[in-house]
Amino acid sequence: MAVKYLRYLQKNGIARHIQINMTAKHLNHGHRQRLRDRLLNSGAGAMEPDELIELILFLSIPRGDVKPIAKRLWQRYGTFQAMVDRPVDELKQVSGLGDQTIATLKTIQALALHFTSPSAQKKPLLSAFDQLVKYARIRMSPFECEHCLIFYLNERHQVLFEDLQTQGGVDAVLINPKAIMRQALNCSAAGILLLHNHPSGIAEPSEQDNYLTSKLQKMCQSLEIELLDHVIITQQSYFSYQEQNQARVS
Repeated sequence: MAVKYLRYLQKNGIARHIQINMTAKHLNHGHRQRLRDRLLNSGAGAMEPDELIELILFLSIPRGDVKPIAKRLWQRYGTFQAMVDRPVDELKQVSGLGDQTIATLKTIQALALHFTSPSAQKKPLLSAFDQLVKYARIRMSPFECEHCLIFYLNERHQVLFEDLQTQGGVDAVLINPKAIMRQALNCSAAGILLLHNHPSGIAEPSEQDNYLTSKLQKMCQSLEIELLDHVIITQQSYFSYQEQNQARVS
């Protein structure tokens, strides 16, 4: 009976199809294992960017060849940050990405934010300004929207509370000094540091930025709260009122 069944499969070309599929699965498993071994033995520096993306995709796609998906993602976005920052609806348009894979990417993004957050590090906020700017860029994604990131600090300039506000428009009035001061009093903050982005990509302050910074400075002085800085962020640059000494920020 088994012999007849085997002959039937061979006659109809099914046996060869099964053999090809089994060979492909075996080769794919070997490829996955080789990537894992290289990462464990040689570290991330020995991996190409699209290979690291493959390793991420393995977590949510247990079978099949994910190399084409990884290459598409890298060619489309060019950096890991740009890839995980994109909205869910946009990622769903990428062929091969389902809800589970997108959830994996967003989990990695959340973990990266957690580990790099000044709130988690318990260090003075301005001790590593470049790292702060990098963190703000991650938090302010997608950059097409305007965001305002406010840090409320204790006397040692450690973070007590971190507040991110988002507005859809490019020219939206986002900074509300009264609301900021109310929150500062609620958490007994000794200092404030404010960052917001310019979706236009131009880091120069507008007249409105200057007005709001001056108003916030006066309100902070009246309540004996230190305004450490107001920083305008773009993807490629930033503007610091403290560095430029334009707002007499102490």
